[in-house]
Amino acid sequence: MDESDRLNALLNRWEISPSAQPDFAQQVRARIASPAKNGLIARVLKFPATLPLAASIAIMLGATAAISTDRAERTDQLATAYAQKIDPIHMTSHDGH
Repeated sequence: MDESDRLNALLNRWEISPSAQPDFAQQVRARIASPAKNGLIARVLKFPATLPLAASIAIMLGATAAISTDRAERTDQLATAYAQKIDPIHMTSHDGH
């Protein structure tokens, strides 16, 4: 008798005997109906400053992104102006005066 035959014999003898819980369905319905009292999301949503705090964070992130973008554009403009100023071809060109 090899390993698979012993496993098949064991599986054939195996029976499920669930415990009797007559009020199981009622307990499930009660748990579904009751609100989560100690859940993290429930506590966050009950916190009165949730919306103002989220708005403040969004405003700060937007302002930071705007400042960063403006700084990058200004740096690019200064680099371009400097490159044009030291460019020998641009220095010898006639501006039309």
